Amino acid sequence: MTTREQLQSFQAFAEEQLDKHQDHLSLDELYSLWRVSHPAHEELLESVNALNLAYADLTAGHTGEPAREALRESCEQLGVVIGS
Repeated sequence: MTTREQLQSFQAFAEEQLDKHQDHLSLDELYSLWRVSHPAHEELLESVNALNLAYADLTAGHTGEPAREALRESCEQLGVVIGS
């Protein structure tokens, strides 16, 4: 899709969203919604690859770690302080 076609697609999407939400969405929110609905080809391939890897882990018996533990580790790595 050319840049001009992307712009036209975004404009049509934005106008439809504004009609639905009565102008309560910012330009940034509209763009974020549009990007979710229209991912770049590379982003889509990355997501599909991640899902395939996760499925392979699951079928191999790997169940991962509890979400609370993973979130705590992520917060520690980022230096984010969380309550108890």
